[in-house]
Amino acid sequence: MKKTTRNNILRYIIAMVAVLVFLLIASLLCMGLYWLSDKTGLPIYTAVTIAGIFYAAWLISKSITTPDDKEGE
Repeated sequence: MKKTTRNNILRYIIAMVAVLVFLLIASLLCMGLYWLSDKTGLPIYTAVTIAGIFYAAWLISKSITTPDDKEGE
């Protein structure tokens, strides 16, 4: 097996494990927040979900770069 093929396979396996761990942690966090919302009667899960969506949108918008329209400076 070529070295580059082996490196690509290892890279994909590591990426897959990282994604699975992230999804497991997110799932457990969501289940905990849902349980807490159910016990307290407060919309904690909904509030955290909406705040997370706004935070993700803000984070993505900060990473998008646009060229400056300044010519001559």
